[in-house]
Amino acid sequence: FRCNSLRAYAWKQWTMFEATFAICGLEPWEKLVFVIVMSLLTFLFFTGLSRVIPSQLVSLLPRIAYYLWG
Repeated sequence: FRCNSLRAYAWKQWTMFEATFAICGLEPWEKLVFVIVMSLLTFLFFTGLSRVIPSQLVSLLPRIAYYLWG
């Protein structure tokens, strides 16, 4: 029962992903290239985010403290 619901959830998410980015009409190899490129871009985005956010927080903490406590 649980595996079937997990499979149904995964299928729903995949269908929503295909519909959102209009890749329904692509050939299988084009879908693969698209998914690889999107995965790479997502990985690079979150890697950059994880490197920038800590340094930004360090510089923002004094400013936040000033605005909160004067």
